[in-house]
Amino acid sequence: MNKVLQMLIPHAVLLAVLGFLSRSIYTHWLNKDIEGSRTNWGSAQESHAKSLAHDLEIARLEHQVRFSRLYEKRFLKLDELHADSQQVVSTLADSLRVDAATSERRISEAENSVLALHQKLKPSEISLPALFVAEWDQELSNAYRAVVRLRSARADPHYPLQPALRDSMDAIAATIQRLNHQLADRARSIIEQP
Repeated sequence: MNKVLQMLIPHAVLLAVLGFLSRSIYTHWLNKDIEGSRTNWGSAQESHAKSLAHDLEIARLEHQVRFSRLYEKRFLKLDELHADSQQVVSTLADSLRVDAATSERRISEAENSVLALHQKLKPSEISLPALFVAEWDQELSNAYRAVVRLRSARADPHYPLQPALRDSMDAIAATIQRLNHQLADRARSIIEQP
């Protein structure tokens, strides 16, 4: 038995050393693969994060361009309404002049300018608050009714222009002028937005 032990001990030691070495080599390779995977995963995460940041920046710029176009469109619409309301005020003032030769033409111009502004106001409800549009709508309706009353008053040559009608037209023109200033303020606020 002694001889068997002597023969088995070197083989057992050799087997133990080989087992230890193979375990160490296996552990080393495994650690190396794990570390490589961590590095690859970390760099993949970092590149993905950079890609997402880049996509987010592109989306932000596209959003900013879209809104700048929207603000530009709103500003142009307000500018157009402002110019048209100035024309309404001017034609309302002209229609009150007592000049028989041009009175019918002036009244028709006032009527047409009020109707044109009223038609242009409807599509712009998207860019204007509903209360503001309702106030404009009411004042333009009042202006139209006053122009119609003025036309019927001018149709009768013996019927003098009533001071109440003149005052009504002046009040409507003043209200439209006030609303026109509100349009200008709204356009300025669009320009000043960041």
